[in-house]
Amino acid sequence: SEHPNLIRTNAIAFCILALGSGLNMMVLFWQGLQFGIDRVRTYNQFFIIGLLFSYAFSFCGLVAGMGLGALALGLLILNFTCRWLARQDVLAMIPGKAFKDPKPVTWQELWPMTWRSGVTSWAAFLCIQNTTLICSLVTDIDTTASYGISLQLAVLLHGFSANWLWVKYPLISNLRVQGAVKEVVSIVWKRMLLSLVTFAAGAVVIILAAPLVLSYVHSRTQVLPNGQMMALFVVIGLDLVIGMHAAMMQTGNQVPHLRPFIVSGVLVTLLGWLLGRSYGIYGLITAVALSQLIYNYWWTPWRCWRDLRKETSEIKGIAG
Repeated sequence: SEHPNLIRTNAIAFCILALGSGLNMMVLFWQGLQFGIDRVRTYNQFFIIGLLFSYAFSFCGLVAGMGLGALALGLLILNFTCRWLARQDVLAMIPGKAFKDPKPVTWQELWPMTWRSGVTSWAAFLCIQNTTLICSLVTDIDTTASYGISLQLAVLLHGFSANWLWVKYPLISNLRVQGAVKEVVSIVWKRMLLSLVTFAAGAVVIILAAPLVLSYVHSRTQVLPNGQMMALFVVIGLDLVIGMHAAMMQTGNQVPHLRPFIVSGVLVTLLGWLLGRSYGIYGLITAVALSQLIYNYWWTPWRCWRDLRKETSEIKGIAG
């Protein structure tokens, strides 16, 4: 008797997630402008504010019994908050007449990689965020709620840890234009290491503290068991590595990682359904790892460093 209600709940959540994903692609326009005027730190601050609003709403919604709908609406709030704050910031820095006649500044002129970045963002959504929807189709609602809140905590840590490198993207872009590749490599290595150390330390804190905090507030939804939480944080940590390399390539105004992201997103959707039905949460997490391992885990870092080595060789050739 509950089956039709569950299907209806999943369908509503999916529509909200789709709306939130589309809004996220619109955020890329204003994010791109902020990167261009060296307002990366400000954008990251807006992203953290959006995350806090999102998690506060999701947490309250889960406690109130909204279930999957609370997680989906949380994503919508995150993207709306980031877009609105970024838009206000850009319009305060750039004269409003630049966006009006007689010669309006268009999306294509200001961010020529927009559609590629948008598709890549959609594929990244399939790789990670989409697993909550898959989980709702292959497990019960309580397990989905636990998985959803655990995933959001991991994604929050992912975004926080990536800040070490994010704030350097405008500088990296300028250095690459100037041919200072050695300086770029030095910054990237140090910042990636800081990001990974921050993520590892944060994962330990969350795994240990989250159950205690949720029990203290008498939440009906708990995080996943420790074994599943550790496995989840491993795949999110690997996604952090991939994301940093992908963003590095975009500082060169290229999106060569579009194809591996799409392939991984499609495979996660298919394998997640198959393995999740048989092995539950472990099957879902394994699907993410296997799908990314086939292409994205190795190709994206390889291509990033290959391009940097190529730039170094070209500069040496010119100097010689």
